[in-house]
Amino acid sequence: MHEMMDKFSDESLATMSLPERLSYRQRNLEASLREVENLSSAVDKLYAALSDDQKTAADDVVLPMMGMGMGSGGGGFGPGMMFGR
Repeated sequence: MHEMMDKFSDESLATMSLPERLSYRQRNLEASLREVENLSSAVDKLYAALSDDQKTAADDVVLPMMGMGMGSGGGGFGPGMMFGR
C-alpha cells in the first residue's frame, strides 16, 4: 500500500509502460493475497473457538466492514443489518 501511495505521489505510475504497470499490479495483488492468507489462518482458529451467537455477531459486524455483505457487492449491509438476524 505504501509503495502504491509513493507511486501516485511522485507520478511515476503514469510514466510506466504497460508491462511495467502489469508487473507492479501483480506484485501488489500477490502481497494482498499473502495478507489475506495470513489473516484467514488466524481467523479460522479464532472462529472455531466462538459460540454460535458469537459467530453470528462476528459475521454481522465484520463482513460488512470487509465489503462482503449483500452477496459480496459491498454496500455496507450484512445479513443481520438488513434482515435483523
